[in-house]
Amino acid sequence: MLRTHVLNEIRRDIATFADIGTSVELRESELIWIRQRQEHRVVLRDSDSLFPNVDTGSASLTYRNYLASLADLKDLAQAILTHIPQTPNFIDPMAEDSKSTGNAQDMLLERTHDSLPLASTRVVFLHGNAGIGKTSTLRELTRRQARNYSLGSANTVFLYLDAHGKGLTQLEDVMARALQDLRARFTYHSVAALTRRRCVVPIVDGFDELIGPSSAREAFANLSLFLAQLDRDGAIIASSRSSFIDYSTLHEKAAEIAAGKDLSYEIHPIEVVKWTNEAVLRYADLRLGADGRAAIAPLLGSSVESLVCK
Repeated sequence: MLRTHVLNEIRRDIATFADIGTSVELRESELIWIRQRQEHRVVLRDSDSLFPNVDTGSASLTYRNYLASLADLKDLAQAILTHIPQTPNFIDPMAEDSKSTGNAQDMLLERTHDSLPLASTRVVFLHGNAGIGKTSTLRELTRRQARNYSLGSANTVFLYLDAHGKGLTQLEDVMARALQDLRARFTYHSVAALTRRRCVVPIVDGFDELIGPSSAREAFANLSLFLAQLDRDGAIIASSRSSFIDYSTLHEKAAEIAAGKDLSYEIHPIEVVKWTNEAVLRYADLRLGADGRAAIAPLLGSSVESLVCK
């Protein structure tokens, strides 16, 4: 027997895909709703997890996979690979957090998927100096995950949101624009539901340019508008320049806002660090060819090294 709060959550999720002005009905174990003026009927079956399996008549799916099918995330993954160009000569930078040091992409994948906090949304903040490679890393990570999703080796899609030059009060507009560009089969109304059920991880790139305010508290006050829809679940990534947020007071401000808005989220900063000499030489090989390493190597250890190794 499914619990009432689970059924309410299912109605809430499905309603974001349903036609405007229609309702999502539950008759015993049958879920009935309308999308694009067509009636949909599925049967909810008990499962070993909190959420039921969904019997569509032609297949039995986990609830998570059913939402993914409604959003047609396989098509979205293919659109991402087409829409976001591959970064030429990309070198995955090193990053560090309170736990370890490693490749930035691997660390972001791990922190948004493994050991997520119980009853708390994880907000991963990727920060680093301007020009150090945050945007390239996030775009390549989005492509990598889309490729893996298409191959069936990943069950989450990263949704890249270019927030540069927008106000965070318009985050829904940024989502809508991104989904329109990708010709997605769902609207921004469903992003929170897909994030709650860990089908999607939104990436807000250029968080510091998006929000406008100069303090961490004002920044999180704006971000909380979206976090409030996640109901203490899922994960998101936001990027900013290191100079924007004082990370020594970050957790204090986040806790203050969370208490006032009845939110629960975990802040996890990850910093992209300066390139190593070996990374610079590998990039020189990719960019300049056979003579690249020989041309750049003499500059390392000289007075201009700080310009070469950002």
